Amino acid sequence: MLDKAPDKYKFVFEQTANFARDKGLSVTEAGLAGMASPPDVIVAANDDMALGAMEAVKGRNLTGKIAIMGFDALPEALKAVRDGNLTATVEQFPGGQVSGALQILMDKVKGGKDPANKLVLLTPITITKDNLDKAERLGEVK
Repeated sequence: MLDKAPDKYKFVFEQTANFARDKGLSVTEAGLAGMASPPDVIVAANDDMALGAMEAVKGRNLTGKIAIMGFDALPEALKAVRDGNLTATVEQFPGGQVSGALQILMDKVKGGKDPANKLVLLTPITITKDNLDKAERLGEVK
């Protein structure tokens, strides 16, 4: 999505971390080491990579200077958002996805009823400190 706005966003580093925290840490460390000044934002494709990036940013004493965003709204990421270490995570409502799918299945099995729409989508939201209460798994945060 960001690729579609090259005049608005300048990519200074892009590399896969294979959805793993340790790779998110090492990739971010390598990326930051090769830069004269830190980026404004780090966007990771999942929370584990974002949490790894967060550790790399902490290790360089750049906490609060780089916005870090992940996806999945895992309890550990929600805690990091609450504590100010991650800027945001994207909530994709996995519980809502599962309950909706099960309802469609039960309607089909019990009554032969097909869903009104073949494609059912839930709208994800960005979770920040300001709307942490909207996170589906907030109750799991310690």
